[in-house]
Amino acid sequence: MNLIFNLKKTTFILLFILTTGFCLSQKAEVKSQKVIIKTSTQCGMCKDKVEGVLNFTKGIVYADLDVPTQRLTVKFKPNKISLIELKNKIANIGYDADDVKAKEEDVKKLPKCCQPGAHFKKN
Repeated sequence: MNLIFNLKKTTFILLFILTTGFCLSQKAEVKSQKVIIKTSTQCGMCKDKVEGVLNFTKGIVYADLDVPTQRLTVKFKPNKISLIELKNKIANIGYDADDVKAKEEDVKKLPKCCQPGAHFKKN
């Protein structure tokens, strides 16, 4: 009887140690970060383009562009992609991202309606 009790006690202690060790060895999940970026987008095609690229980029949880305000909300994992990499990704598509300006050759690759000034009347 005493042997069975000791065996149960030893098994319980061993399971407790293994479970605790397993839980402690798990990496803490890195929190996501949410940012709002001012862009040079101006239409629905811009929205589709930016969201389409970003929502399939590793490390980005979601991207949502509000066209009237030109503000892009992005939730991302900083251990996968940095804020400057994110802004450079937007600039490489052809749009300004806060202080990161798009290169002229990238802007020219955009459809005409997405290029700067296309939606503003010329007097």
